[in-house]
Amino acid sequence: KFMRYGVAFSKIVTFELKAKIHEVYLQLPIKYIESVSEQDRMTDLLYSVGEYIAAARDKKDTGPLPELLYVPVSEFNEMAKDCGYKEFEIKDLREELKSNGLIRVNGGRYAIVARIKDKPTRAIAFFHDKLKKYIQESCVVEGEKGAETASQGEQ
Repeated sequence: KFMRYGVAFSKIVTFELKAKIHEVYLQLPIKYIESVSEQDRMTDLLYSVGEYIAAARDKKDTGPLPELLYVPVSEFNEMAKDCGYKEFEIKDLREELKSNGLIRVNGGRYAIVARIKDKPTRAIAFFHDKLKKYIQESCVVEGEKGAETASQGEQ
């Protein structure tokens, strides 16, 4: 078989080489890969979104958070990648968020156009009531949740 690659061994050398390869192969240690569960990745993502919203809010604004919390699509995709999702999994991730009732979908589209900092931006709209347990404790003000985030827009 090696002759087609330009290597020629005698039968004795071929059997010795084959035996040595099997011997070394069988001595290789088995390393198991720890996979992160789907639920852990989802939880990490939701906490990342909560941190984003808490970091983006305006400290002077003390009104209640609106019903919808907007995260720009580019930021959301980066958070998803940081949490272990691959590029090809993002559409399935958005479908799962929709099926869990976490995001608002407009006409079958997962991203909606919202005004963020007075600019129309494609964003993922999370429902505040479903996401409030993932928003950082520092964002909590007495009663309902604290201030509006900088990523909140007018529709």
